[in-house]
Amino acid sequence: MSYDWSGRGGGAVWRAERQVSLDNLGDWLTSRIQTDTDQYVVRPPGWVLSRPPGWHALVPTHTGRLQQPYATWTGQGRALAFPSHDGQAVWPLQRQPTRLGFEPVPGVEALLAPATGLKPEQVVSYIEALLVDWNHQFDADDDPDLRLALDIPVGPAYDFGLISDEERQRAMADARAATLTSMDEVIGLLTDGDCDEEDLQYLRQVCGNFRQFTKVATRLDPSIGARFRAHKATWRWPGLSVAGEFLAGTSTDLVQWLATVAHARSSLITQQSMQQAWTYAFDRYAPRARSARRRM
Repeated sequence: MSYDWSGRGGGAVWRAERQVSLDNLGDWLTSRIQTDTDQYVVRPPGWVLSRPPGWHALVPTHTGRLQQPYATWTGQGRALAFPSHDGQAVWPLQRQPTRLGFEPVPGVEALLAPATGLKPEQVVSYIEALLVDWNHQFDADDDPDLRLALDIPVGPAYDFGLISDEERQRAMADARAATLTSMDEVIGLLTDGDCDEEDLQYLRQVCGNFRQFTKVATRLDPSIGARFRAHKATWRWPGLSVAGEFLAGTSTDLVQWLATVAHARSSLITQQSMQQAWTYAFDRYAPRARSARRRM
């Protein structure tokens, strides 16, 4: 039981830190937090965000309801609103060229469209995904433990003309080989345990069926079976942040798809970051608790 509580404690600390980081991100977008550059590090998970020049988030009111024209802009999908302290912030806006005041960034609807239907408290995470510099070059001392890359499915990447058919086929073959290697590792762990040889033989026979393999492995040992994941055929996005691609004139369809994929990928990375914190606390503190009980 101490192992379980240690892991949960690590997860609770991570969730608290993550919430603080999102609150600070909102303050950075609204310029409540000032930085020397247009970059901002969000920990966890440790990625770097790049703010497009001239893009602002405004807090036009500290009441629950947006004033005009901000309410119209968000209703038309030309801006997003997210909670900011006691009010709502509106993003992205730029200064009007001929008079005082702000206006939506022209053509930004494609970038914001995938956020339709998100809860207000989820919008900051979506904005975060748009601003992540997916190919930031970290210093050796700052390099995160987690893989912070935008891995995109090879099927759509091929359809958009981002990769060749040869690259797609190679990625699919690599993913298949990596999945089989993971299966062998699971079978090896179960073999070292007390599993029946007949069960192990059946598990080897279903290696061609991912779902069945996962089901059988989990039945034999839930802790080992839960670790298994099939490797997907992906291609690492080599370009700018999604917002950067929008500003570079990338096609509307590709920008909208990239925004959707980046949001999903960033959500997965944050889950992995929390799991990493859980595992770290599990490995670091639980053995101490067990050792202390033995001495009592």
